[in-house]
Amino acid sequence: LVFNEPAGTYSYTVIPPTGYLASPSKGSVTVSTSNVTVAIAFSQKTYSVTFTESGLPPGTQWSVTLNGSTRSSTASNITFTGVPAGNYTWNATSIIAVGSGTRYVAQTSSGTISVPTASSVSLRYVKQYRVTVQPTAGGNTSPSGTSWYNAGSTVSITAIPAPGYEFVGWETNSSITFTNSSSATTNMTVNSAGTVVALFKAVP
Repeated sequence: LVFNEPAGTYSYTVIPPTGYLASPSKGSVTVSTSNVTVAIAFSQKTYSVTFTESGLPPGTQWSVTLNGSTRSSTASNITFTGVPAGNYTWNATSIIAVGSGTRYVAQTSSGTISVPTASSVSLRYVKQYRVTVQPTAGGNTSPSGTSWYNAGSTVSITAIPAPGYEFVGWETNSSITFTNSSSATTNMTVNSAGTVVALFKAVP
């Protein structure tokens, strides 16, 4: 921009384009008998985006990918700096195994964020245990097989005797508990990983 002004001292303020910063953004110049040039540098404005997890044991490593850039941490926060304004996709570690039969699952592991309207994302991980429900000879169970259940959850289980057999009871090799281990239909509380067995015997 060129201004033709008489000699004197003038103050100025720079209004940068949207999403940019000006350096310097304001100042003053003194005009005498010669031309005065003021150099203004523009740089793209950037922001920080922070992801915060809850539910993981302290020291557990997790990761987040934001717009193709991946960062990992064992702390509860992961921060991306130097992020220009825009809409971005993100993905976090969805399943984290922490031993045989135990894992943590993110309730939401992906999404989009509009920067700078939003600058943070909260993630919650839920602990799950692997439980196998199976029968002895002489019947079936519902559910049957191996599934993952939220820690502390209550699950309805049913033992179904085959013809000529009767249900005896439920047993487990773990900390799983039963509302009534003698009832063919009962609830199990998932306090750990393990196996639940429905016992049947032949009717005399």
